[in-house]
Amino acid sequence: PVTSPHPLFSNAAIARRVRELAAQIRRDHHGQPLTLLPILKGALPFAADLLRALERPVQVEFAHASSYGSGRSPGALSHGFAFDPRLLRDQCVVVVDDIVDTGQTLSRIIADIRAVGPRRVSACVLLDKPARRHAAVSVDYVGFAIEDHFVVGYGMDDDGKHRELPYIGIVEEASA
Repeated sequence: PVTSPHPLFSNAAIARRVRELAAQIRRDHHGQPLTLLPILKGALPFAADLLRALERPVQVEFAHASSYGSGRSPGALSHGFAFDPRLLRDQCVVVVDDIVDTGQTLSRIIADIRAVGPRRVSACVLLDKPARRHAAVSVDYVGFAIEDHFVVGYGMDDDGKHRELPYIGIVEEASA
């Protein structure tokens, strides 16, 4: 059994950091066409808030990825796009994810995008968990670096639970 998640980052802290990330992205992509590419499902709340905070025209496309079996058990990575990736040729693309953990999902999606010839590809993640990294992946915009905790909320879930929380919380195993 698990206990209720205890807060790690409040909704206000997340909102403040999203505005800061949007300002960095605006500066780095000033005057260039920009496409946000959120990885579904977990990145949806973060990407929506980031999109509004960018305060400029942005194209939005979606990728989907899953690397979990049931519950927290790792499974095989499956991923794809909800559009023709060739549409990203000559575009500045910001891949948006909720969390970079092992790095495998983000590195595979970035490689697939680079293969179609974008002008530039960068990665923006809300949470970076460097202790679990297995794949080499460069992240250009990081909301928060975290320790090796299982986190939920603000789009992230625990086997379908807690995705709706307005904050990010840590789920710990209950002691027996």
